[in-house]
Amino acid sequence: MLGPWSQTFRARRRPAFRPRAPSRRDLFTLQVTSNGYARQPVTVAQKGADPYTFGLVRGNSFIVSSTWTSSNVGTYKQTWYVGGVAATPQLSFTVEP
Repeated sequence: MLGPWSQTFRARRRPAFRPRAPSRRDLFTLQVTSNGYARQPVTVAQKGADPYTFGLVRGNSFIVSSTWTSSNVGTYKQTWYVGGVAATPQLSFTVEP
């Protein structure tokens, strides 16, 4: 069950930005939909690290997109928060080489 808001997580593999680069990058997008949480902070916490605030909900959603590289390989378990309210269950995923 999620909190009073929902999260959608998508990831896909795509070629590196430089055609001759030997590595690949993975693009990810996380969308948070949160009716009634406008201007509330969107924060993520994972084991051993301080919580990180990505930004604020605008209207009723928040989207973050970025890439992973080989330095991010590993298994992750994250708890996402909107306005201090956690989504359950935690978001678990693996970044593979």
